[in-house]
Amino acid sequence: MSEINYQALREVAEAAKGDTTWQNLQAFHAAATPEVVQALLDENERLCRDLIARNGEIEGLREWAEELEAREVALPVASCIVEDGCMCVDGFSEYVGHSLPDGMHELYAAPPASVVPEGLVKAVRFYEQVKCENPPVETGAWKDAVDWVLNEACQAVNIDAKGGA
Repeated sequence: MSEINYQALREVAEAAKGDTTWQNLQAFHAAATPEVVQALLDENERLCRDLIARNGEIEGLREWAEELEAREVALPVASCIVEDGCMCVDGFSEYVGHSLPDGMHELYAAPPASVVPEGLVKAVRFYEQVKCENPPVETGAWKDAVDWVLNEACQAVNIDAKGGA
């Protein structure tokens, strides 16, 4: 079957729906042949199957991303073999004094530690929020908010510098 002229089919359908004259109905009947309707149904079915398959792929990717986030682990960066209490990492070095059982082990890199204390980040975000909601004018509320943010930021830095005291 040749290509379906969607625009022409739409025009005759709208004409037949809007003004149901004999000529409009006859033009619609001539354009909407059983072959055209069958081709449209086949195309619709194919598109539905493709959509279902893509939704499955997207759901699989979403689950994979959630799994990676839950583990917070990347792919292994190295592997090691432990034999008789000695550990050999990728054939280069030996380590003693570990607690791994004998056998093959995968090694993962730990996520990097935050350089900026979380309390400081929260205080700065609060400062930015207050600044957006209340423009910097000389009011008591503004000065109180700035003082609070500075106090929280200093406490966060002191707590982190003292090791969480």
